[in-house]
Amino acid sequence: MDIKVTRDGLKNVVVMVHGEVEGSLDETVVIDPSTLQHECKQVKLDQILYSVEGGLKVRIGWSEDGTLLPLEGRGLLNYYPFDSLQASSVGQKLWISATGSGAFHIVFDMTKQ
Repeated sequence: MDIKVTRDGLKNVVVMVHGEVEGSLDETVVIDPSTLQHECKQVKLDQILYSVEGGLKVRIGWSEDGTLLPLEGRGLLNYYPFDSLQASSVGQKLWISATGSGAFHIVFDMTKQ
């Protein structure tokens, strides 16, 4: 699995995650707010663009809150109209896990807080 922060600006961060799973992928940290530039305490998810191959189920979640969303197939989840998705407390890391077999590509568009 490859995790790449493609933008780490004053207010926004974009992370691309892609890989191939054969069996399962344990919870793996995608973004830790404390490692970002410009004193970020928390991130909120604005958009998620994803493509998950059939036969693979991907889950994303927060380190303390647990599972946030399951992802299958392909699509765009836009949370701007709902003031985005965020963890219940500051400092939580965003993770990804998967079960099954197949490839996936996910782009997380987030706002720093």
